[in-house]
Amino acid sequence: MNHHSVNLKARLRRHARNSLYQRTTILSIVRKFKVFAAVVVLILPVYPSFGQMAYTQSSVGDYDASSILVSYEGEASDEAGSSILATDTGYLKAAGLLASARDVSGVSTLIDYTVESGDSIAMIADKFRVSPDSIMWANNFPKSKVLHPGDTIKIPPVSGVVYTVESMDTVDAIAKKFKVDAGSISNQNRLAAGSELKIGQKLVIPNARPQEVILAANAPKRSTTTAPKASSKSAAASGWAEYAGKQYLIKYTGKSRGFVWGNCTYFVAMNKTVTWRGNAKEWLRNAAKQGVPTGSVPATGAIVVFNGHGYNPYYGHVGIVLEVHDDYIIVKDMNYRALNEVTVRKVLKNEAAIKGYIYVD
Repeated sequence: MNHHSVNLKARLRRHARNSLYQRTTILSIVRKFKVFAAVVVLILPVYPSFGQMAYTQSSVGDYDASSILVSYEGEASDEAGSSILATDTGYLKAAGLLASARDVSGVSTLIDYTVESGDSIAMIADKFRVSPDSIMWANNFPKSKVLHPGDTIKIPPVSGVVYTVESMDTVDAIAKKFKVDAGSISNQNRLAAGSELKIGQKLVIPNARPQEVILAANAPKRSTTTAPKASSKSAAASGWAEYAGKQYLIKYTGKSRGFVWGNCTYFVAMNKTVTWRGNAKEWLRNAAKQGVPTGSVPATGAIVVFNGHGYNPYYGHVGIVLEVHDDYIIVKDMNYRALNEVTVRKVLKNEAAIKGYIYVD
């Protein structure tokens, strides 16, 4: 055998060993990083929060912190999965969430609160777990009231009104006047059965509204509210007329309906009857396919759909409309700024990112 033949065989053996080593090295790398590979291949496309890690924030994809009125962690705040709004009144619950240790049972005194920089009535209301209206009423504020740092305002212990006893008043008569339970008045103000009220005495009436608000609500009048424009069956026929001009009462369903924990779709599905699937930006189309009313007019209780213009253009975003005002809406959502964080935000009606509304209970 000549020298050339021996060298050729040696080269072939070295090549075989190198090829085997390369294949072994590639397989070892795949095995080593199989968890990462599974995340990239299987989880990343379907889990929005992971997907956003690979999404570079720019002028489209940034959140607006100035729009956030209130925020809290979803799991820590919605105790036992309940809504943060009281089921009987729609007001924010007292002695819950941020002030979970605050016991307001049998409390009839008001708190003097000094306004701090950045405070708003909505933020203060959430801090003390009462409705914004209750603070407005307790201080006789006009709707246009603007708070300034250093202002001192009164905070009622619970949502409702503060009433000054008049001549001939009784607990039963006051309860009838405000359309509330007499027992709740007695319990909140620690009144013994049959106790005599004194003229000028201050009482906290839980879950009540001022007389002028009750009278205005009961007065017959021509409706000036524009009904939502439905793309399918009539929104009015679906009962949406009853929500006009009111603060929406969130109805906790407790059904995530398969949406991923901590995301906006999960939160909305837990609080609305969502029967369709897809990423948030697809909800308008998917809901309409099922005959659910959709449109472009904001309504309290509607699901609002966002996409682009500050929201992730790949997944989109959804929230629930709590209130509708002349120029803006109040939206409650999750994962606007962080996973599992619930935010209450002020959003302009003409916001370019708003793609439409879904009118569903």
